[in-house]
Amino acid sequence: MKVLVVQPTVPHYRAAFFRGVADRLDGQLFIQASAKIPGGPDSVPSRTLPNVNCDLDRGLIAFRTNTLYWQKGLSLKGFGLGDVLFVAGNPRFLNIFPLIVRARLKGIGVIIQGHGWSSSSRALSARIRHALWRLGDVLFLYTDEERTQFIENGFAPDRVFAANNTIGTDDIKQALAEWPMERLTGFKQEQGLGQDAPLLLFCGRLTAKAELHVLFDALTKLRHIVPQVRLAIVGKGPLESVLRGQAIQLGLEKTVIWLGEIHDERQLAPWFLTARLFVYPGAIGLSLLHAFNYGLPVVTHDQMRQHNPEIAALKPGINGAVYPRDNAEALADCLQHLLSSEKVVKAMGAAALHTVQTRFSTEMMVDRFIEAVQTAHRLVTCP
Repeated sequence: MKVLVVQPTVPHYRAAFFRGVADRLDGQLFIQASAKIPGGPDSVPSRTLPNVNCDLDRGLIAFRTNTLYWQKGLSLKGFGLGDVLFVAGNPRFLNIFPLIVRARLKGIGVIIQGHGWSSSSRALSARIRHALWRLGDVLFLYTDEERTQFIENGFAPDRVFAANNTIGTDDIKQALAEWPMERLTGFKQEQGLGQDAPLLLFCGRLTAKAELHVLFDALTKLRHIVPQVRLAIVGKGPLESVLRGQAIQLGLEKTVIWLGEIHDERQLAPWFLTARLFVYPGAIGLSLLHAFNYGLPVVTHDQMRQHNPEIAALKPGINGAVYPRDNAEALADCLQHLLSSEKVVKAMGAAALHTVQTRFSTEMMVDRFIEAVQTAHRLVTCP
């Protein structure tokens, strides 16, 4: 049995997952993807995926100002009865539907991967997307919560799987080993971040979706109560200059630390390890699990269906906290309460780490992927 994975790109946070899958499939994993897509992460170099048959140079044709795409040269040559196609079910990539039909005609099992919901989901488009997903043999969702919802909506339980989507942690583990307490203490001193200077951390794209203006407004109140509070912002994006201007207007020049775009986990680690809380006022996704892997509690808004599926990992009061969306005063109060109780924050951090170790691990994702592949293979060979 061969498995063909078709994705828009293969980003760095998926590399560990595909390496794990390749080990389980004994070299029978094939990937076709584009090197890059507009507004998304680039594919990793193929050399980072040993034991995987990679073709990461599928070009794109863009339609309607980069809202619809066609990936060039996708091929099922060499695949046949009993093999399995795993495809991202994003309908903006128009090539997936003829590819699925061709696979079905060749007796190839089809797994469709998708978000049950996301922060940008709309009722009509979601219904269309979910109807199209019925073209597959197996559905592979992001979280257990989505799986439960889809089964309740009539999908067959034995054909719906959930990844409990997460990020690769190899780089994080290596970075943690390079930042022992002594070195971290020196870093804090260099940055002027002592016990009386609690650090908040944001890491993500600087877009409207991040809603950083809410956090800035909250800081204007919080700094009167916790004068030494600092906010480190990792990331770049189209709103960077606007946000810098807002920070100046609000008098936050000495409060906000602009770090720019950082991808090297060794450079990110000291900021994650120094921060007391990870704050994401907009629609959070994998950033939540990134923070959890450092044992860092997450604070975000309370409209759970306006987040991405990874929000399922957040348990308010246990490994993080929520506040009423768009309410800067409530966010300030939430942050003040947490910063005033080191014991509570440490307990939340321990729970955050426990969450990713037991429910959202790469090893679990690999196990569930293999189970989905075996099911798709069985459905087309033993109908």
